[in-house]
Amino acid sequence: MFFYRTSFVAAAATYGIVVFKAYRARARAGKGQGGGLALAGDENVQYLAMALVWLFSRQMPLAILPFAVYSVFHVATYTRSNLLPTIQPPQQEAAPGSKPKASGMSDTIGKFVKEYYDSSMTLVAVLEIVLW
Repeated sequence: MFFYRTSFVAAAATYGIVVFKAYRARARAGKGQGGGLALAGDENVQYLAMALVWLFSRQMPLAILPFAVYSVFHVATYTRSNLLPTIQPPQQEAAPGSKPKASGMSDTIGKFVKEYYDSSMTLVAVLEIVLW
């Protein structure tokens, strides 16, 4: 019970932050919000709504899986693009102007994401249809 509810509170908070930041960035750029229909079409708004629905509905543990799959890929991508370059900066090749060489861990994460992303998104889509 605690883990289930906490998972959806965390998912709702995360998507809420993403929606708020995107909304604020569009407002600062002077780009109109496009109304409620445009907001409803934003997939982050949809996942925020879905997290809230599952938070307040009866428990269905399978409902956590789509959010868990997205989390795995978000953490992997964030680690690859933000954490690893800070912990282990890319090393410059000997030739000037050449592309810096990524770390082995970065390459491994990149291969994982490339290999499993599409099949994972298919799994998420099937799970969402089955759950609804």
